[in-house]
Amino acid sequence: MKIEAAIHALWAADEILSGLVPAERVTTGPAHGPAACPYVVLLRGPDQPVALASGGARLESARVALDIWANDLDQAQSIAQAAQAVFDRAAFDFEDGAALDMRPVGRQQTVHPDAISQIVLEYDVLVQPVAAET
Repeated sequence: MKIEAAIHALWAADEILSGLVPAERVTTGPAHGPAACPYVVLLRGPDQPVALASGGARLESARVALDIWANDLDQAQSIAQAAQAVFDRAAFDFEDGAALDMRPVGRQQTVHPDAISQIVLEYDVLVQPVAAET
């Protein structure tokens, strides 16, 4: 399981989040075409090397964004608040390693002319990849 799949699984497991936006409406990568609101797009930037930890373990930083789309600002803010409760400073394991800390680094809010609201929550995730077997 990749980090995106782990985040998706955390979303699906949370009763409040999945009640606001069902897990099948949380997608990975750019959205394709107009979708009925609400929905969430999970975007991941490239990994950046950070440091070597004790014992030689490599640490990386991954940029992850939750792009929340909703019918109005109140709905978008409710979803964002629930997402922050789950993901801010979260730590979890996934197939390729462990997310040691999901640190919030940005929040952008836009109300589009058609009244559709968008909130983007950005995170830097400190990742310890699984050590390659030799």
